[in-house]
Amino acid sequence: MFDAPDVNQTPHYEEVYLAKSVISGGTELFYKLNNELSQNMTLDKEDLKTLSIIRPKPKQNLSYKELVCDEKDKTTIATIISWMAEHGKLWLLAHKGELNRMGDDIDHVHPLKFLETIFSNSYLKDCMFEIWDDYFKRNGFMDGLRGSLDAKVATKELHKYLPEFSKAIKIHQDKLAPFLDNRSWDDFVYFLMVN
Repeated sequence: MFDAPDVNQTPHYEEVYLAKSVISGGTELFYKLNNELSQNMTLDKEDLKTLSIIRPKPKQNLSYKELVCDEKDKTTIATIISWMAEHGKLWLLAHKGELNRMGDDIDHVHPLKFLETIFSNSYLKDCMFEIWDDYFKRNGFMDGLRGSLDAKVATKELHKYLPEFSKAIKIHQDKLAPFLDNRSWDDFVYFLMVN
């Protein structure tokens, strides 16, 4: 179920998946790992042995219902969206680190589950109008989402999950498919907002 790291090979940023919890190496090593990876540097073999990173194998062929987005994830998404809508640019800049950490905490959530969480909740859907009307906020929201959607459309996951996503947000999939086909992500999100 888990792959142990190959300690004879020095990992690079793209190859290492961090568990959010600190494993046997302690907090100091975790921060060292995080810092070095963010600077696109490599770790020495002793650090890798000490940390004992394990990576769960991703499950294949999950149904839309099986995609992970638990209550904690939904609460984090709601917090991010409500903060972005309710606060001004200066407040958001002052809390950028916390917002980024929350974003990292939900990085595993499939983008359609992320969007479902927003657009199946009337309050969060209303918040999107506040975000959308502000260029700074809109770009902050869309920057991370665009990359995630592009990655999933490349693997054909968006089309695979479109029928169940469309049922969850009560918009017919035929109305949504052209946005996916054209990778028109801003238009896709705006369409979800107004429907």
